[in-house]
Amino acid sequence: MFSPGVRRHPFILLPITGWGVRPTNAIFKIQTPMLAFCVHLHDIATVKQYLIIIFTLLMAVTAFAQEDDPWVPREVCVFGMPYVGRAVQPGQAGLYTEILQSVYEDEGIGFKHKSLPYPRALQSVTDSRIQCTLSVRDQFNDVVQGAVSLALYDLVAVHFRSTDFTGVDSLRDKRVAYLNGFDWQEYITVKMSPQEVYDLGFAFQMLDRGHVEYIIGDKDQLLEALPRSGIQLSDLRISPITTLEVCPIFSPSESGRRLKEVYDRRMQELVDSGALDHIYQRHGVNIRALHGASVTLD
Repeated sequence: MFSPGVRRHPFILLPITGWGVRPTNAIFKIQTPMLAFCVHLHDIATVKQYLIIIFTLLMAVTAFAQEDDPWVPREVCVFGMPYVGRAVQPGQAGLYTEILQSVYEDEGIGFKHKSLPYPRALQSVTDSRIQCTLSVRDQFNDVVQGAVSLALYDLVAVHFRSTDFTGVDSLRDKRVAYLNGFDWQEYITVKMSPQEVYDLGFAFQMLDRGHVEYIIGDKDQLLEALPRSGIQLSDLRISPITTLEVCPIFSPSESGRRLKEVYDRRMQELVDSGALDHIYQRHGVNIRALHGASVTLD
């Protein structure tokens, strides 16, 4: 290393601290923390060659350091979605969250769940403020849609046994509760009187008090919420309406398109390796069928 007290020689700094060239009476002395060598003044060509080698090594070391540097920003997929049963849970937990983490983090892409009301998540993806959320397949045209589905939503109506249900026409002009942001009216051919709630447990309380006649939503999510209501399952009927395929959608940006391509490729790899099946099994879900790249669930 150089002594800070030496003044008789000018000091030429190289780009990295600790590297330098100091002219002496007869030589250029090139010093580094690990290297010190001398070159006679008449051999300027040799000096240039050494300098080229040093700069090349510096650039290589800097690039290598940045590759593993935790402070260097990396690509991140922000997944916007409200907490939904066992599918999306706090602490980056839940079935869908775990699948998406497996997709991206093995590719060196960061993954972050951001809890947002569903309408806001949809708007944020459309505006490219976040990169990803979930949607019923083919519902939106102004986003980029993943080729591989995550689940099937079994859309059902829950009601007391004393309430008749002969099909969607039974919902006509009736007070019907469902989760805020999930516009099920689009899939119901008759006009309902919607009562949107932020918690399905509260929807069951409304049903119990006679404030609504029906609750509609995904069958699994409704069954998860039922125990919090105090209502016995034996008092209710669960009537099927339709089945909807659910997949991730991405922002209509360069980043969104790239994340969609990574998702499609990695999901197929997880299917082929059996890793996806293991994730579903840990969450108590069985894969019902695989059709090409399409994954559907019970």
